[in-house]
Amino acid sequence: MAIFGAPVVCKNHPIMALKASMAFLEFIESFQKENDPKFQMRIGVHTGRIIAGVVGQERMQFDVFGDDVNIASRFESSGQKGKINVSEQTYLQTRDYFEFEERGMIALKNKESMKAYFLVKPKEV
Repeated sequence: MAIFGAPVVCKNHPIMALKASMAFLEFIESFQKENDPKFQMRIGVHTGRIIAGVVGQERMQFDVFGDDVNIASRFESSGQKGKINVSEQTYLQTRDYFEFEERGMIALKNKESMKAYFLVKPKEV
């Protein structure tokens, strides 16, 4: 799991998340050409509000919580190998910068269905 915009707020965190997601998939593709065993990755991206902070007493760590964290996890698990599954909230904030393929409504475990998109590529500038 990766978080963009915490603990330091940044305005373009959804764009950063999609660029990082593409870089992960490019790395996996490059790694696959020269290594065995082969493996694949699926990525889910959702934009929303979180609760974040340091937790624990003996093993303190920065962690995030909240409904939007759970939705991001559901987008990952409902995605497809080698693709970036994006929520409508992320799509709406990044559609001027990237091209998407609409998936329609997808079922999310213990949640109502939500509209989803696959990230295709950055838009030509």
